[in-house]
Amino acid sequence: MKKDSVFTKRIEIPHEKEIVRVIFVMFIYYFLLYVFDVTTKIPSLLWTNFANVGLEILITLPFFFVYLKWCPKEEKLDIKNKKQYRLVPVLIVVFLIQSILEGYYYYGEFKLEFQMIKEGQVGWIIFYFFYYVFIIGIFEEFICRILIQNDLVTILGKAAFLAPLISAVFFGYMHMVQRDAICARSAFLFGLIIGYAKYYFKDCTFITIVLAHGLFDFILSLL
Repeated sequence: MKKDSVFTKRIEIPHEKEIVRVIFVMFIYYFLLYVFDVTTKIPSLLWTNFANVGLEILITLPFFFVYLKWCPKEEKLDIKNKKQYRLVPVLIVVFLIQSILEGYYYYGEFKLEFQMIKEGQVGWIIFYFFYYVFIIGIFEEFICRILIQNDLVTILGKAAFLAPLISAVFFGYMHMVQRDAICARSAFLFGLIIGYAKYYFKDCTFITIVLAHGLFDFILSLL
């Protein structure tokens, strides 16, 4: 019987599948951020929004269907679980407090303009509601907190408590690519809060973080 040589024997890497998946997702997302950046340079608000929505849907759907099929039982979607909705308003309030404090820290004020409401832009208000809750909330939380953070928890083992921190760093960096350093710092703190809520609270599910993230972004768009 022929024995495997040193050169033909495959080296077993602990959690190889999770490591490859995290690197792949980060790389794809990093590339797509620049694609989104190109669309924002097109001088049309309507085109920019719909182009980004289309790209985000195309990227998220394949990952999402894979997730629904292969995710662990504790991550299965259960819209009937009432406990998962209790944290949503709490997280939104925490995020709003964070935004107010950051507004005063960076700009010395926190303006409430309610421009879209004052101008009666009902169409845009409806659009932004669906955009932030059903596109941005699902897209960003699924990539950062479900795919990346959950895989990091498995990879890191005893140091799993660092997974939300690493996920938040990535979340902040992607906002720096899209916007600026101030937005990146804000997104990093946001990622820490929602990431550790997801890590430590059993009832903080995918639905919880999607609703909290999406509704918070929608509220900010109205202020």
